[in-house]
Amino acid sequence: KLSFMGNEFAQWNEWNFNQSLDWHLISEKPHKQMQEWCQAINHFYKEHPELWELDNSRGGFTWLQCDDPDNSVAIFVRYPLGRGSVVMVAC
Repeated sequence: KLSFMGNEFAQWNEWNFNQSLDWHLISEKPHKQMQEWCQAINHFYKEHPELWELDNSRGGFTWLQCDDPDNSVAIFVRYPLGRGSVVMVAC
């Protein structure tokens, strides 16, 4: 949910309050692709209330797999109000 000052287009340098962001990087394909990916994932997040509606409630989240360090797997489900649709995340 958090992106900070240039992360959305993969700026090489850390943000510096004394200068502007390196917006010229968007003219390069990898930086433009990162910007487009961030835009797409932000739209996905906004369009799926199950990812944010119950952020402050235990009812909005369930672990399915959280104890598999050997395979580095974590799986959870997010629920919206009313339990309509769900999103399962495996990473």
